[in-house]
Amino acid sequence: MKKILFSLFVLSLCQVTIARQSDSTLLENGITRFDSSKTANGITLLTTDFASTDFIDMYGNLIHKIPIGLICVLPDGNMIGKGGPNLMKFDADMNVIWQTIVEGGFHHDITFDDEGNIYVLSNNIYPILGKLVRFDAIKIYSPEGIFIREWSLHDHLKEFVKIISKSAWCSDLPLAYDSSKGIEAYILQDPERFLMPACDYQFSCFEFSHFNSIQVIKENDGSKKIPALKKGNLFLSFDPYSCYGIVDISTGKIEWVGYLPVKTTLHTPLLTDKGTVLVFQNSTAERFWASEKKNTLWLKILPDKNSSEQTTSKPDERLWASISEYDLTNHKVWEYSVDSKDSMRVEYGGSAQRLSNGNTLVCIADDKIGGRVFEVTPKKEIVWEYVCPDIDPEKGTPWGFYRASRISYEMAKKIIPGYKP
Repeated sequence: MKKILFSLFVLSLCQVTIARQSDSTLLENGITRFDSSKTANGITLLTTDFASTDFIDMYGNLIHKIPIGLICVLPDGNMIGKGGPNLMKFDADMNVIWQTIVEGGFHHDITFDDEGNIYVLSNNIYPILGKLVRFDAIKIYSPEGIFIREWSLHDHLKEFVKIISKSAWCSDLPLAYDSSKGIEAYILQDPERFLMPACDYQFSCFEFSHFNSIQVIKENDGSKKIPALKKGNLFLSFDPYSCYGIVDISTGKIEWVGYLPVKTTLHTPLLTDKGTVLVFQNSTAERFWASEKKNTLWLKILPDKNSSEQTTSKPDERLWASISEYDLTNHKVWEYSVDSKDSMRVEYGGSAQRLSNGNTLVCIADDKIGGRVFEVTPKKEIVWEYVCPDIDPEKGTPWGFYRASRISYEMAKKIIPGYKP
C-alpha cells in the first residue's frame, strides 16, 4: 500500500512539474491562455506583413515560415499568394506552379471558387476632381493563372455612391446624394471623407474606397429567401463606408447591402455557415479626420474654389473595436467588445474568423499595442491567446499582425513539409 501511495505521489509530482514546464513554455512562446478542451485546435497562419506568413502551433511554436503574403490555401494543398509584385501558385515545397503580374497590383485578400478560379482585390486608376484616384476592382484568373475578366467599381460608381450615401459613414452630411447633380458635387461636401491617401500613404494618389475582403458564396439555404445569396456571387467589404454587399459577378450588379449601425471602418466581413455576417469593426479611424481646420493638407491639394464647401466633420469617438455578428436584416445577434482605451483600440486592420467549433479567432492588428490573436467562445470566454513575443526595436512593442486564420491539422499536413501533429 505504501508503495502504491508513494508511486501516486511521484506521479502527481511529475504531473505538477510537467504543468509548470508547460506553463513556462507557453509564456515564453507568446501564449498567455490555452484551454485545449475548448479550442478548435490547428495551425494558425499569421500575416505579419504582405511579404511573409508565419505558421504557429497551439503552443506558440513557429513551425514554418514562407516568404509569401496573403496566403490562400487550396483544397489540394497548393497555395496562392503574393510573392513580390506577382500573384503566385505554388506547392508545399515552394515550387512555383505559375506566376503572373496583376495589372494595377493586388491587395488584402485572395480567394477561389469551386472551379478553382482565383479572385483578387486590385485597383484601377481614374481621374476625379482633377486628381488621380484608385478605384477597387476584382480581377479573376483561371486555375492556370490566365486572366479571365474583372469587375471595376468605377463602372458602377453611381450605383455605389447611392448605396454609401445611406450608410452611417455619410449620415451626417448636410446634403443628400442627388444623381442629377453628379457624384463630384456630393463628394465636395467633405472631400477628406471620400478621397483618402492611397495604401502607400503617398499624396500623389488617392483612393475612393478600400475593399479589404472578398468571399465567393457557397451553396446555401439562405438563397431561397434572399436571391443575392446564390452560389458564385461575391461578398465584399465596402470599407470604409460602414457597409458590405453582394455583387452578382455574372451581371456586375450590387444585389444586396448590409449596413453597420455606427460609423466605423470594417475588416473581413464574412458570411458564416449559418447565414449571418461576422465583421471586425474598428475603433474610430482618426487618420480619416486629421484636422478640423480649414487649412488642412486636403484643402491645399484639392481645388481652392472648393474650400468653402469643406466640412471635415469628425465622428464621435469610438475607443474600442468589436467583433460583431449580424443577421441579414442587420440585427445584431452577437458581439465581443472591450470598452477600453487600450486593450482593443484598433484604428485599422484586424480580422475575425468563425471556427469549426463555433468559436471566433480574432486578430488585433495595431502597431501601437502590438500583435495579438485570441480565440473566444460564443459565451465570450477567451480560451487561447497569442501575443507576438518579438519586439519591434523602433517602437518597443510587439510586432503587429495584419490578419490571422486557423487551418486544421489535416490541411497543415498537406502544406507543411514533414509536419506531424
